[in-house]
Amino acid sequence: DFKQRLNSTLELASESFYPAVAIHSPYAVHPVLIQAVLTLAKEKGLPTTAHFLESPAEREWLESNSGLFKPLFEKFFNTSQAVNTIDGFLRLFNHTPTLFTHCTLAKSDEFEYMKSHNHRVIHCPRSNRLLDCGKLDIQSSPGFTLGTDGLSSNYSLSILDELKAAVMMHSDTDLKALATMLIESVTSNAAKALNLSLGEIKEQNFADFAIFKLPDDLSYSDRATLALHTIINCDKTEGTIIGGEFMEN
Repeated sequence: DFKQRLNSTLELASESFYPAVAIHSPYAVHPVLIQAVLTLAKEKGLPTTAHFLESPAEREWLESNSGLFKPLFEKFFNTSQAVNTIDGFLRLFNHTPTLFTHCTLAKSDEFEYMKSHNHRVIHCPRSNRLLDCGKLDIQSSPGFTLGTDGLSSNYSLSILDELKAAVMMHSDTDLKALATMLIESVTSNAAKALNLSLGEIKEQNFADFAIFKLPDDLSYSDRATLALHTIINCDKTEGTIIGGEFMEN
Protein backbone atom coordinates (compact mmCIF):
# COMPACT_ATOMS: atom_id res chain seq x y z
CA ASP A 1 0.00 0.00 0.00
CA PHE A 2 2.86 2.38 0.84
CA LYS A 3 4.63 1.64 -2.44
CA GLN A 4 1.41 2.22 -4.36
CA ARG A 5 0.79 5.56 -2.66
CA LEU A 6 4.40 6.57 -3.17
CA ASN A 7 4.27 5.77 -6.88
CA SER A 8 1.01 7.73 -7.21
CA THR A 9 2.66 10.72 -5.56
CA LEU A 10 5.76 10.45 -7.74
CA GLU A 11 3.58 10.75 -10.81
CA LEU A 12 2.65 14.26 -9.65
CA ALA A 13 6.28 15.44 -9.49
CA SER A 14 7.06 18.64 -11.38
CA GLU A 15 9.32 21.71 -11.18
CA SER A 16 6.98 23.14 -8.54
CA PHE A 17 6.21 19.94 -6.59
CA TYR A 18 8.92 17.71 -5.15
CA PRO A 19 7.81 14.55 -3.32
CA ALA A 20 9.70 13.66 -0.14
CA VAL A 21 9.63 11.08 2.63
CA ALA A 22 8.94 12.01 6.26
CA ILE A 23 9.62 9.55 9.09
CA HIS A 24 8.00 10.93 12.19
CA SER A 25 10.39 10.12 15.05
CA PRO A 26 12.51 7.40 16.71
CA TYR A 27 9.84 6.74 19.33
CA ALA A 28 6.97 6.39 16.85
CA VAL A 29 8.33 4.27 13.99
CA HIS A 30 9.77 0.75 14.19
CA PRO A 31 13.28 0.30 12.73
CA VAL A 32 12.07 -2.37 10.30
CA LEU A 33 9.61 0.09 8.77
CA ILE A 34 12.23 2.85 8.77
CA GLN A 35 14.65 0.63 6.84
CA ALA A 36 11.99 -0.25 4.29
CA VAL A 37 11.04 3.38 3.78
CA LEU A 38 14.66 4.52 3.49
CA THR A 39 15.34 1.84 0.89
CA LEU A 40 12.52 3.21 -1.25
CA ALA A 41 13.60 6.81 -0.66
CA LYS A 42 17.13 5.98 -1.79
CA GLU A 43 15.88 4.11 -4.87
CA LYS A 44 13.67 7.05 -5.88
CA GLY A 45 16.16 9.76 -4.89
CA LEU A 46 13.70 11.41 -2.49
CA PRO A 47 14.60 13.93 0.22
CA THR A 48 14.12 12.45 3.68
CA THR A 49 13.20 14.07 7.00
CA ALA A 50 12.63 12.87 10.55
CA HIS A 51 11.85 14.51 13.88
CA PHE A 52 14.67 13.85 16.33
CA LEU A 53 15.41 14.68 19.98
CA GLU A 54 12.77 17.38 20.30
CA SER A 55 12.16 17.18 24.05
CA PRO A 56 13.72 16.02 27.34
CA ALA A 57 10.94 13.41 27.61
CA GLU A 58 11.89 11.93 24.23
CA ARG A 59 15.57 11.72 25.16
CA GLU A 60 14.81 10.08 28.50
CA TRP A 61 12.55 7.49 26.86
CA LEU A 62 15.09 6.60 24.19
CA GLU A 63 17.98 6.43 26.65
CA SER A 64 16.43 4.69 29.64
CA ASN A 65 12.83 3.66 28.82
CA SER A 66 11.57 5.99 31.52
CA GLY A 67 10.04 9.43 32.04
CA LEU A 68 6.85 11.06 30.79
CA PHE A 69 6.58 8.84 27.72
CA LYS A 70 6.50 5.60 29.71
CA PRO A 71 2.88 5.68 30.99
CA LEU A 72 1.70 6.76 27.52
CA PHE A 73 3.32 3.79 25.79
CA GLU A 74 2.28 1.36 28.51
CA LYS A 75 -1.35 2.46 28.34
CA PHE A 76 -1.87 2.77 24.59
CA PHE A 77 0.78 0.47 23.09
CA ASN A 78 1.28 -2.11 25.82
CA THR A 79 5.05 -1.67 25.89
CA SER A 80 7.57 -0.32 28.36
CA GLN A 81 10.50 -0.24 25.95
CA ALA A 82 11.35 2.19 23.16
CA VAL A 83 11.56 0.67 19.66
CA ASN A 84 14.76 2.63 18.93
CA THR A 85 17.79 3.92 20.78
CA ILE A 86 19.38 7.24 19.86
CA ASP A 87 22.49 5.66 18.35
CA GLY A 88 20.52 2.90 16.67
CA PHE A 89 18.14 5.38 15.09
CA LEU A 90 20.99 7.48 13.68
CA ARG A 91 22.74 4.42 12.24
CA LEU A 92 19.63 3.58 10.21
CA PHE A 93 20.27 6.77 8.19
CA ASN A 94 23.98 6.17 7.53
CA HIS A 95 23.49 5.87 3.78
CA THR A 96 20.65 8.37 3.42
CA PRO A 97 21.49 12.06 4.00
CA THR A 98 18.56 13.30 6.04
CA LEU A 99 17.03 16.49 7.40
CA PHE A 100 16.56 15.98 11.14
CA THR A 101 13.95 18.34 12.57
CA HIS A 102 14.40 20.07 15.96
CA CYS A 103 17.41 18.35 17.64
CA THR A 104 17.13 20.70 20.63
CA LEU A 105 18.31 17.89 22.93
CA ALA A 106 21.09 16.60 20.67
CA LYS A 107 24.62 16.51 22.10
CA SER A 108 27.88 17.53 20.46
CA ASP A 109 28.94 13.98 19.59
CA GLU A 110 25.57 13.36 17.94
CA PHE A 111 25.92 16.52 15.89
CA GLU A 112 29.39 15.37 14.82
CA TYR A 113 27.95 12.03 13.77
CA MET A 114 25.29 13.80 11.72
CA LYS A 115 27.92 15.94 10.02
CA SER A 116 30.03 12.89 9.17
CA HIS A 117 27.06 11.39 7.32
CA ASN A 118 26.03 14.60 5.51
CA HIS A 119 22.86 15.13 7.53
CA ARG A 120 21.37 18.56 8.19
CA VAL A 121 19.04 20.04 10.81
CA ILE A 122 15.74 21.89 10.41
CA HIS A 123 15.46 24.51 13.14
CA CYS A 124 11.94 25.52 14.32
CA PRO A 125 12.55 28.15 17.05
CA ARG A 126 8.96 29.22 17.71
CA SER A 127 7.65 25.67 17.98
CA ASN A 128 10.54 24.75 20.29
CA ARG A 129 9.83 27.74 22.52
CA LEU A 130 6.06 27.27 22.63
CA LEU A 131 6.50 23.60 23.54
CA ASP A 132 9.23 24.59 26.04
CA CYS A 133 11.76 22.24 24.44
CA GLY A 134 14.83 24.46 24.67
CA LYS A 135 16.68 25.76 21.64
CA LEU A 136 18.95 24.35 18.99
CA ASP A 137 22.71 24.84 19.36
CA ILE A 138 23.09 26.49 15.98
CA GLN A 139 26.87 26.73 16.30
CA SER A 140 27.23 22.94 16.59
CA SER A 141 24.39 21.75 14.39
CA PRO A 142 25.25 20.67 10.82
CA GLY A 143 24.15 23.24 8.22
CA PHE A 144 20.81 24.17 9.74
CA THR A 145 17.82 25.40 7.75
CA LEU A 146 14.93 27.33 9.27
CA GLY A 147 11.41 25.88 9.30
CA THR A 148 8.06 26.68 10.90
CA ASP A 149 6.83 23.23 11.98
CA GLY A 150 3.02 22.88 11.89
CA LEU A 151 0.18 24.98 13.24
CA SER A 152 -0.36 22.48 16.06
CA SER A 153 2.69 24.04 17.73
CA ASN A 154 2.88 27.46 16.07
CA TYR A 155 0.70 30.51 15.43
CA SER A 156 1.65 31.08 11.78
CA LEU A 157 3.49 29.38 8.93
CA SER A 158 5.32 32.56 7.91
CA ILE A 159 9.06 32.03 7.51
CA LEU A 160 9.43 35.80 8.01
CA ASP A 161 7.90 35.46 11.49
CA GLU A 162 10.28 32.57 12.14
CA LEU A 163 13.30 34.65 11.15
CA LYS A 164 12.33 37.41 13.59
CA ALA A 165 11.81 34.92 16.40
CA ALA A 166 15.20 33.33 15.71
CA VAL A 167 16.93 36.72 15.97
CA MET A 168 15.45 37.20 19.43
CA MET A 169 15.96 33.64 20.61
CA HIS A 170 19.67 33.33 19.86
CA SER A 171 20.78 36.31 21.93
CA ASP A 172 24.14 34.69 22.66
CA THR A 173 25.22 34.99 19.00
CA ASP A 174 26.62 38.17 17.39
CA LEU A 175 23.62 39.95 15.89
CA LYS A 176 24.97 40.62 12.40
CA ALA A 177 26.56 37.19 12.10
CA LEU A 178 23.30 35.60 13.24
CA ALA A 179 21.27 37.56 10.67
CA THR A 180 23.55 36.37 7.88
CA MET A 181 23.31 32.76 9.10
CA LEU A 182 19.52 32.99 9.21
CA ILE A 183 19.17 34.42 5.70
CA GLU A 184 21.47 31.68 4.41
CA SER A 185 19.37 29.12 6.28
CA VAL A 186 16.30 29.96 4.17
CA THR A 187 18.17 30.43 0.89
CA SER A 188 21.46 28.69 0.05
CA ASN A 189 21.42 26.21 2.96
CA ALA A 190 17.83 25.21 2.25
CA ALA A 191 18.60 24.70 -1.45
CA LYS A 192 21.65 22.54 -0.66
CA ALA A 193 19.65 20.49 1.84
CA LEU A 194 17.03 19.70 -0.80
CA ASN A 195 19.54 19.43 -3.66
CA LEU A 196 17.81 22.17 -5.64
CA SER A 197 19.40 24.70 -8.00
CA LEU A 198 18.19 27.63 -5.91
CA GLY A 199 19.26 29.85 -3.06
CA GLU A 200 21.79 32.09 -4.77
CA ILE A 201 22.10 34.09 -7.97
CA LYS A 202 24.13 31.78 -10.14
CA GLU A 203 24.25 30.67 -13.76
CA GLN A 204 22.07 27.60 -14.41
CA ASN A 205 20.06 28.15 -11.19
CA PHE A 206 16.29 28.55 -11.32
CA ALA A 207 15.13 32.13 -11.89
CA ASP A 208 13.09 32.15 -8.67
CA PHE A 209 13.22 35.16 -6.35
CA ALA A 210 11.36 36.71 -3.43
CA ILE A 211 11.29 40.51 -3.63
CA PHE A 212 11.44 42.67 -0.50
CA LYS A 213 11.31 46.43 -0.07
CA LEU A 214 13.47 48.06 2.61
CA PRO A 215 13.18 51.62 3.97
CA ASP A 216 15.22 54.17 2.00
CA ASP A 217 16.57 55.94 5.07
CA LEU A 218 18.46 52.95 6.49
CA SER A 219 22.18 52.34 6.12
CA TYR A 220 23.16 49.16 4.30
CA SER A 221 26.89 49.30 4.89
CA ASP A 222 27.57 45.59 4.42
CA ARG A 223 25.92 42.28 3.68
CA ALA A 224 25.33 41.50 7.35
CA THR A 225 23.53 44.80 7.91
CA LEU A 226 21.37 44.16 4.86
CA ALA A 227 20.48 40.71 6.19
CA LEU A 228 19.50 42.10 9.58
CA HIS A 229 17.34 44.89 8.12
CA THR A 230 15.62 42.39 5.82
CA ILE A 231 14.63 40.22 8.78
CA ILE A 232 13.52 43.07 11.03
CA ASN A 233 11.76 45.32 8.52
CA CYS A 234 10.02 42.90 6.14
CA ASP A 235 6.63 41.48 7.03
CA LYS A 236 5.70 40.43 3.50
CA THR A 237 7.14 40.12 0.03
CA GLU A 238 6.54 42.75 -2.61
CA GLY A 239 6.19 39.95 -5.11
CA THR A 240 7.88 36.81 -6.36
CA ILE A 241 9.51 35.72 -9.59
CA ILE A 242 9.00 32.05 -10.48
CA GLY A 243 10.72 30.68 -13.53
CA GLY A 244 11.55 34.21 -14.62
CA GLU A 245 7.91 35.35 -14.50
CA PHE A 246 6.66 37.95 -12.01
CA MET A 247 3.89 36.82 -9.70
CA GLU A 248 1.87 39.47 -7.87
CA ASN A 249 0.99 38.97 -4.20
